[in-house]
Amino acid sequence: MFFSIAFAAYLWLSLSLVPISAASVGVPDLTSRQLGGPYQGVVSSTLLGYWPFLGTYYDLSPNARGPALVNGTNVALNPLGYVEIRQPGFLSIPAVDIRTISFAITFTLRLPSAPTARQILLSNWKSNEWQYLMTVDAAGTMSFVLRRNINTNGSNGAQDLVAVTTAATVPIGTFFNVIYTYNTSQRTLSVYINGILSASAVVPSQFTDLTLHNATQTYVQFGSKADDIPVTGTLNADLSQLLFLQLAF
Repeated sequence: MFFSIAFAAYLWLSLSLVPISAASVGVPDLTSRQLGGPYQGVVSSTLLGYWPFLGTYYDLSPNARGPALVNGTNVALNPLGYVEIRQPGFLSIPAVDIRTISFAITFTLRLPSAPTARQILLSNWKSNEWQYLMTVDAAGTMSFVLRRNINTNGSNGAQDLVAVTTAATVPIGTFFNVIYTYNTSQRTLSVYINGILSASAVVPSQFTDLTLHNATQTYVQFGSKADDIPVTGTLNADLSQLLFLQLAF
């Protein structure tokens, strides 16, 4: 199955204020180079997981990985087509294996108010199995770190493979589209906000292994991280259209 051109355009333009309806969603075709933007140079793509939160918590990709699970209170589907996540609640998302591939993670987000402290977005961040961590920072930027495939106690100065932070603060009070791409061929991690490149970072040349740290969680978290004690939600946001894609360049 393939995404429609219209939907692929939505992914990186994301001009609407409200997430798209279920009727307009196909499986994206990202092979059209004329789309440019985040998917320029993509030769082929595979849909790994797709949680639109349009009236359901289920994965609507062909993989049918199952539903996102609600943890705690203050998490609920909104009939307009997104899930409201408020502290201390968070979501557990069936894990998608991105450890050895080029990938894109994309979603639509709305922050109801400016953050005053770091808030966790998507994480696969269990103690001794730290793989990736995505955050909204206290400064209003967004960051994403990928951790190397090495043994670490969490304080090794060379433990991070690559990390990227948006060049500017993200919008407040309105939906915006986020796309992170990891291109192993070019050794780059990039972030796009509403289809526009915000920042890129390159894996240091001395790192020859581009594999991410091992992780065994069957669920990753959106709104918390698994190495917190207790694990509790730190995010106040509305979420829609969460996708995981394998990319070939």
